[in-house]
Amino acid sequence: MTQCPIFLDHHSTTPVDPRVADLVYSAMVEDFGNPNSGEHVFGCRAMSRVEVARRQVASLGHCDEESVLFTSSSTEAFWLALSHFANAASNAGKQLQLALSEVEHPAVIRAVRQLGAERRASIRWLPVDKTGRLLEEGLLEVAEWADLLCVQSANNEVGTINDINRIEQIVASSRSILLVDASQSAGYLPIDLNLDRSLAVISSHKMYGPRGAAAIVGSQISRRRASYGGHLGTPNVPAIAGFGLACRIALEEMAAHAVTLRNSRDLLQKSLLSLLPDIVINGDQAHRLDFSLHISIPGVPNDAILARLYGKLAISTGSACSQGVDEPSHVLKAMGMPIELMQNSLRIGVGRFTTTDEIHSASNLIADAVTQIRSSMGCTK
Repeated sequence: MTQCPIFLDHHSTTPVDPRVADLVYSAMVEDFGNPNSGEHVFGCRAMSRVEVARRQVASLGHCDEESVLFTSSSTEAFWLALSHFANAASNAGKQLQLALSEVEHPAVIRAVRQLGAERRASIRWLPVDKTGRLLEEGLLEVAEWADLLCVQSANNEVGTINDINRIEQIVASSRSILLVDASQSAGYLPIDLNLDRSLAVISSHKMYGPRGAAAIVGSQISRRRASYGGHLGTPNVPAIAGFGLACRIALEEMAAHAVTLRNSRDLLQKSLLSLLPDIVINGDQAHRLDFSLHISIPGVPNDAILARLYGKLAISTGSACSQGVDEPSHVLKAMGMPIELMQNSLRIGVGRFTTTDEIHSASNLIADAVTQIRSSMGCTK
């Protein structure tokens, strides 16, 4: 049996690819200069690392280098983008008119609600279907009203993929700018947007890069419009360099990784169904992220399962940014999921380095935990 603990929480973060880790170490100990210090070779070498990474991120985003703005996290990126548009609306003497789906990431929702509380934005919420996908009905009408439309490329809980190209086509004739949260999908799905009219946020640590680096890509907020040459303060050179290489690896190896992840995910799903035939697979099984599996186990509280798996298997009940919040997932509520299934739901994400032995061990660990809990509850199912 595979040695524990096993990590299957790849929605929340990913381990750093060893090739990326080597580069990060090199950037830390060799090119440690301040990239804003262009008067000497140490600063120039550090800036060269940043510019190489900028080109690599731009290649993944299919955009020009000037359209890449580095931030320290996707949360910061969302705040920066939303504040940019809110300030522009304020300078024009009005509120920002903002529309977003009901299943956006908690970081986006918090930022939007803050703008609303400050009376800097007027907000409309867009419904989703039972799989978590944005409903197209009424989208054009909302886009005609909105200055900014926020949509996930793929949901961070159930993994359901939105057809961003279709959404972009629908709103193309409107005045709305599209802000795409691609932080969960970048590196797994191509970024194919008209970045003159759209923006995308991508995150390093979701694609086997280091924490501390993310980016906004799109000409609406380019580095020409930001201070410090296109980054905020002194750039985190090692993280940015690692982010760039992670983007290059993702671009070059995306197809191969997709097959590996899908095979691992499908094997885990098949194994769990063989051990626990009554589990419910949530989201859209035909259009979901290749690494994503979201299930509900009827009659078994998810927190009880996690308690029994602690130290053995790392999975979750939802977004890492929502941990500690004692209420059902806003994503599952928006999907109209029955409360009993919400309370029994688990988010599982396989990874690039997940082994077949780990898949079998994980399914056995989950099944054993469920059996023990049902036994303690006097349930023989």
